[in-house]
Amino acid sequence: MPDPIARAARRGAFECFAAESVVLLGGGAALLLQLAHPAIGTAVARHSRVRSDPLARLFGTLEFLTAEAFGDDDDRARVRRRVAAAHRPVHGDEPAAGGAYRADDPELQRWVAATLYVAGRAAHTRAFGELPADRAAAVLAGFGGAATALGMPAAMWPSDEATFRRVWRAGLASLRVTDEARAIGLGLFDGTGVPWPLRPLLPVLRAVSIDLLPAEARAAYGVRHRRRDRFAAELVWALVVPAYRLAPAVLRRLPARVLLARLRLA
Repeated sequence: MPDPIARAARRGAFECFAAESVVLLGGGAALLLQLAHPAIGTAVARHSRVRSDPLARLFGTLEFLTAEAFGDDDDRARVRRRVAAAHRPVHGDEPAAGGAYRADDPELQRWVAATLYVAGRAAHTRAFGELPADRAAAVLAGFGGAATALGMPAAMWPSDEATFRRVWRAGLASLRVTDEARAIGLGLFDGTGVPWPLRPLLPVLRAVSIDLLPAEARAAYGVRHRRRDRFAAELVWALVVPAYRLAPAVLRRLPARVLLARLRLA
């Protein structure tokens, strides 16, 4: 049977990037960055079960990206319907959110896609170094395509890295972590709702996630990034990267295959 992950990874830079499971190590930082947006933080606190079932949101995001990168038309249509249905009831108007909010707001969709791009690329860079300019541009465009699939107008996504950096810096400047968002975000690493076999990995994930956060986000959360914290994160990367780079591609891409199979069985 043809392998859609390997075939797609050979075809394009975004697909090759998305197939590498090391980018999953950016997932914690991406979620913290999303929650740091006051509208998203409030929406998650009011409408999500992420505190009691954090893996559900994680799998939902990963399955969406997997379908966009490697799925066929049916896969993409199925996951887009699922996301649209989940977003439809998410709306409100609260001071904590900065006023009215709704999950299908194109600005929020852009911020979510931007966090996934930045955090995933930071993790990928740790493993493989900086992407060449042409591949980086293709990866940026790929995440823009994912945001567009959610309904964001294509013109809202930055067309090049310099433009993206300006948009990103403006987004970082507007971060405001509410008390609820802080409790949800940092509480993700205390083990609630996480199967017990995975709980020993949470301190490692926390160290890596905090390390990958921009300084502005760490300040917004009020977390200190002390020398011992930096050492712990560096130790994780020092252990993970050599083993990961030696692993065969079929093993590195196994999570993508599992996610695509999980999506098709749902």
